[in-house]
Amino acid sequence: MSVSEEIKTTVKPKAESPKSARRVAAKRRTNSAEFSNPFLVQQIRLNSTPAQSLLVSNYEGCDYALRGISVVLPVILNDESEIMKVNGAVDHVINVAMANIREEAARITKVAEDNGMELSSVSYTNTSLIAVNITSAKSGRYLQLIREFDSLIGLLHAAWLSGFMGDEQKAKNEREWRKVVASAGSEIEKISARAFAAAKRTIPTPPASTDAKSTEKSLAKSKEKKADVIKVDMPTEGDGLDEIEIPNTLIVAVSETVTA
Repeated sequence: MSVSEEIKTTVKPKAESPKSARRVAAKRRTNSAEFSNPFLVQQIRLNSTPAQSLLVSNYEGCDYALRGISVVLPVILNDESEIMKVNGAVDHVINVAMANIREEAARITKVAEDNGMELSSVSYTNTSLIAVNITSAKSGRYLQLIREFDSLIGLLHAAWLSGFMGDEQKAKNEREWRKVVASAGSEIEKISARAFAAAKRTIPTPPASTDAKSTEKSLAKSKEKKADVIKVDMPTEGDGLDEIEIPNTLIVAVSETVTA
């Protein structure tokens, strides 16, 4: 008989006491309450410093807010129409910011072409390959917004290095467009905070009395008030992102060169 076989035959498992079994069962119940949430790790390469710093400072908070809207809010709110309003407000914020960035990128390229200039791709001394956790579908959309911001900064730098843009204008445009994307992330976090605050106010407080009829009445009243409590307004003109001045990258010097 081998040593391992001898151990198996001589060493018997200790019988578990009732108290120990209860502790194990309680531990299992506690662990079952800890959700195993899915996430996707994506490698993203960012070239410019403005985009790199924006990802570090803004993405994590925005991702947390978006996961709460997608996963947690439907559980505590249980009102499909209100959830659709919240998601619609988030989509509007991301769509507006992305449309503005794409429009500006197209405008810079067109003006350069009209002046017989080709904006070649720019190389960078310290590009970063960053592993990013995506915990909801909308987090991926905000990450795409940061990528497109990085591409826009590349166009601004190409225009600057080609003599198409002055130093002050370059610095101003970097700041203003970074503000557009950062404000989109901040607005999403505010939407999430308002939605959760409103949802918590709709949760009925258990009454002091144990009377079944009084409990039913309080629940009925809370349901009646539910529709009037949650208000997630869509950003309108003069609100949120629309307060941000969209930078103008068309340089006076260029127009003067064209007329000459």
